[in-house]
Amino acid sequence: MQVNNEKDIIKFLSQERLTTYYYNGRYSDLMALRRYRYNLDLSSSVYEAISILEVVLRNSIVLAWQNHYGDPNWPWSKLNIPTVKKYQFTLNDIDKAVSKIVKRKARGSVINGDVVSELTFGFWLYCFDAKFDYVNKSIITDIFPHDSERTKNLIEDVRRIKSDLIPIWKLRNRVSHHEPIFHLRDLKSRFDNIRKLISYIEPSCLQLHDPNGFNSTLSKGW
Repeated sequence: MQVNNEKDIIKFLSQERLTTYYYNGRYSDLMALRRYRYNLDLSSSVYEAISILEVVLRNSIVLAWQNHYGDPNWPWSKLNIPTVKKYQFTLNDIDKAVSKIVKRKARGSVINGDVVSELTFGFWLYCFDAKFDYVNKSIITDIFPHDSERTKNLIEDVRRIKSDLIPIWKLRNRVSHHEPIFHLRDLKSRFDNIRKLISYIEPSCLQLHDPNGFNSTLSKGW
C-alpha cells in the first residue's frame, strides 16, 4: 500500500485508534497505516461471511420455532417464552426491537419480519442458552439439518453449536466497532467455523461468499 500525506490521514483516524497497529513502538506511521489497511481488508471479507451466517441462522431459528409451535408470528408473539425472571433478557430484547420499529413505522404496519431483522446477533446466540433446552432438544436438528457432527446427545450438540457461535459473535462485534482483528491467533479457525455453520444450515448458501478473498489476504499478510 502506498500512502501520501500519512500525517493528515493519522490526524483524522486519530493516534489513539492507531495505537494497536504499532509494534512495541518499533513501527513507523506508514507501517501502522499499512497494518490498518490490512485489517480493513480482513474485516471486509470476514463481515461478508458473518452477514450471511447471521441472516440464515436467524431465519432457520425462526422457522424452527414457528413450525414447532405452529405460530407464524414468533418471535414477536413471544409464544412459549416463559415470563419468569431468567427469560426477561430475551423478552426485553423483543420489546426493544418492536419499540425501535414503531418509531420508524406506524404501529399497524409492523410485521414479524421487521422484528426478526431488528433483533441482534446476541439475541439469536442466546437462543442456544441452557434455559431454552426445553425447545432446542426438539428443534436443533431442524435449525441445522446438515450438521455433520451431530451426535445422539442433542443437548450436547446445542452446547457445541453455542461454543462455536460465541467467538464468531465476539469477532462480529470487533469488526462492527472497527477494532483490530489481524492479531487474533484463531482468526482462521473462526472464519472456517462461520462457513461451517452456514453449511450446517444450508450448504448452497456458501455460494454467496467467496472465501478466497479472506484466505489470500491472510496468507499475504500486511
